Amino acid sequence: REAVYGLEKGLTGYGIRGVAPVEWEGEVVGAIDLGFEFGPIFIEEVKQQSDVELAVLIAEPGDGPRFIPLAATRPELVRSDPTLYAAVFGGGDVEFSIKELATDPFALLIGPVRNYRGEIVALVELGLNRSRTLQVIVRYRRWMLGLGLIGMAVSVWAITVVTSLFTRPITRMTSLARDIAAGRQMQRIEEAPSGELGVLAEALNEMLSSLDASRRQIKDYADTLEERVEVRTRALQESEEKYRTLVESVPLVVYRLVGGGRTVFINSFIEELTGVTAPAATADQQFWKNKVYREDRDRIWPLMDRCLEHGEEFKAEYRIRHRNGKFVFVFDHALPVVDETGEVELIDGILVNVSDRYRLQQQILQTEELRTLSEISARLAHEIRNPLAVAGGFARRLLNKLPAGDENRKKAEIILKEVERLEKLLEKSLAYLRPFELAPTRTSLNDLVQSVFRNQGSLFQQLQVAWSVNPAADLEPLPLDRELLAGALTTMIEALLAYCEPEQSRIECSTSPGENSVVLELTISGVQLSDDDLEHFFYPFTSRLGEAKSVELPMAKMIIQKHKGVLKMTQTAPDQVRVTLNLPLS
Repeated sequence: REAVYGLEKGLTGYGIRGVAPVEWEGEVVGAIDLGFEFGPIFIEEVKQQSDVELAVLIAEPGDGPRFIPLAATRPELVRSDPTLYAAVFGGGDVEFSIKELATDPFALLIGPVRNYRGEIVALVELGLNRSRTLQVIVRYRRWMLGLGLIGMAVSVWAITVVTSLFTRPITRMTSLARDIAAGRQMQRIEEAPSGELGVLAEALNEMLSSLDASRRQIKDYADTLEERVEVRTRALQESEEKYRTLVESVPLVVYRLVGGGRTVFINSFIEELTGVTAPAATADQQFWKNKVYREDRDRIWPLMDRCLEHGEEFKAEYRIRHRNGKFVFVFDHALPVVDETGEVELIDGILVNVSDRYRLQQQILQTEELRTLSEISARLAHEIRNPLAVAGGFARRLLNKLPAGDENRKKAEIILKEVERLEKLLEKSLAYLRPFELAPTRTSLNDLVQSVFRNQGSLFQQLQVAWSVNPAADLEPLPLDRELLAGALTTMIEALLAYCEPEQSRIECSTSPGENSVVLELTISGVQLSDDDLEHFFYPFTSRLGEAKSVELPMAKMIIQKHKGVLKMTQTAPDQVRVTLNLPLS
């Protein structure tokens, strides 16, 4: 269904042939075959129509392609460039070249000619005579050269005229600018040229106005310079005073050292920390190092030397002995400042009292030691309990077997009594060592106290002891284990009632807000407590109370301590004792 065309060799020679299908209603019903001779006549007609020299070369097979002229309008065409012929025939690309044929300049275009199968079977060479074109180029080149010379001459003349027009006012304005710079001219330019030069003249006038304003401002500034310096100096003094006040107010030591470790500044807090005044500290050339306690110097001094000599940051904790003989634990942090050569120029540092933190760490360690000791004691108590139970059992059996009049019965009773006392002491020890945890909830201390006193109402009535509760209004709820704290308060009240005289005693309870806490106060009148009783009130082994209370009192104190409470017992009169309990809000 596609048309084919190309060069074809027939009986009478080479010709151009084309075949195209004929379709009817989408079906091929025939074909049209067209052909005409491809020879000298065709080539001459092409030359007459296009004024182009034309040659057709046929390729003959062999070791290498040889090209035989089929027809040519000019014989010189077929001998133009055999190498180019071979390249076009082998590659199929169109090539262009410029040659002289019989002294005439030609532009040559060589291309392949294919048959209807697409095979290259011939070459076509088109040649266009460039003589007339080159003549036109030469003529135009001459015209352009002449016009260029004329234009250049006109341009030089025009530039000379325009330059003279523009440079005259510029020269005048430049001269005026030099006068202004030298201070010889301070008058405005009244007549200014138009255009850009007018803009430049206006800029000069603005500059004159600005210079005049600057001169007046400098004169005013010079007139008020002394006053300004005084104001600025006063501001600097106030700023320095504020900084010094700040440095003197902070609760730590601020110091500055220079090369070699000499102290050039230290605030007054050093006296509170070490007992040494600030002037005495600055007078000591080596105060920074000398203040270190001698047992810590082997560890600290090398670090200080590296800071002084190599500019390394210094951070360390060590001890200082205060003038009152007490040790102070401090944290020293020094930052060196170095110059361009890397030498230490000065050192700024702070000294902080960390004694409280050190004591807290020691308390934590002591708590861990006590916890370990408690575990060991608990295990030891369990181990002692077994042989005591065996000894007590044998003592009871021996006592039961001895007759009433036997002299050994008294000895057995003593053994049994001492075993029972040891068992009770062991029970107390286990009560202290038994761990427990609080289950705190937000609780009103007033409600808890009133509940405890109501529950003890029958005991107060039995012992004929008067009582009263005076709760404060609007107390914040506290995080309390209601059951454990109520039991602890009950135990304390019952233990205090054991020291009261019937019909002569009175117990008063009150609550009040404290500083981040709530205060519970018990005042007991008509009570007989010695100093030793007060000191050992919670001591489990020396008490005239019953054995049950002796066991519960230490536990009551432990419950209060678990609540972070602070308990204090004081004797305010010979027959009056006051118990104060501070419980934190959080």
